[in-house]
Amino acid sequence: MVKEQMRLVERVLCTHYSDWGVGSLKIIGSGLDFVVCRADSEQWGWIAIRIPRTRFIYNENDETVDSRNLLKLELFISRYMRKYSIPVPEVYHLHIDDKIDFLVSSFIENDQSKPNSVEMGKLVASIHQVPLIHIPYTIDNTPFQQSLVNRILRRSAVIRKHSGITVRLPNLHDLKRSLKNVSRMSILHMDIRPDNLLTYNNQMMGIVDWSNVLIGDPALEIARIAEYGLLTEEFLEGYGSSPLKEIPPVLEWIYRMDTAVMLAIVFLSEAPDPNQAKKQLNRVEELNQSYPK
Repeated sequence: MVKEQMRLVERVLCTHYSDWGVGSLKIIGSGLDFVVCRADSEQWGWIAIRIPRTRFIYNENDETVDSRNLLKLELFISRYMRKYSIPVPEVYHLHIDDKIDFLVSSFIENDQSKPNSVEMGKLVASIHQVPLIHIPYTIDNTPFQQSLVNRILRRSAVIRKHSGITVRLPNLHDLKRSLKNVSRMSILHMDIRPDNLLTYNNQMMGIVDWSNVLIGDPALEIARIAEYGLLTEEFLEGYGSSPLKEIPPVLEWIYRMDTAVMLAIVFLSEAPDPNQAKKQLNRVEELNQSYPK
């Protein structure tokens, strides 16, 4: 399927954009929903081409998602973030037709080295300081508080279906009340991990894949980074004071559970991995046992 899509992209480039002088495509990245290829072009030099695996994305973490909207979202975020010196690739072109969609961006040279944690913290802090703006094409365009409640409840039901584990949650009234008191809101990337960080000699060169972007409490992003195992003293040195210290324990617990159930579903059904699924279900159980009193 991927090779067929790459041939379609090459055909479109040759037919409609021959003046770009684009050579053959080579896969440089592959995720659950997209494949990223690199190619040489006479117009821009090295370019990156982001190709959806399917038009519509179906999984148990989210309701049906139109990959075309995610490409439009990447285009919007790239143009907005570049105004504030966030190191995102420059988008050159979005192609949409009834056969294939793809996004053409600048290629940022990287060697996939381990990101410097201090630099990672500085990058996340700079994203959280970007002025708020309405973000179109997001997976869930409801307000942050309602979106979080909806997805925790939906994903908890999925966990129960697959594992029999009942996720312990505050009652709906208390959950909404806790979220209503959130005072600070920022643009959140919501998938800060090495796969989405472009590095060279351990230095931060760029950040990609804004599919999960939303406007919400920056503590939610920091809790997710913590659950990814990336929240180190060095990271906090770069970021500054941790937003987790500024929120009630029950809110930190909710934010951490949000990530724990998401990862469990990834390994249970989206990218099945029994060992990782067991690890994440153990984490869900651990959080169940540590519910703040």
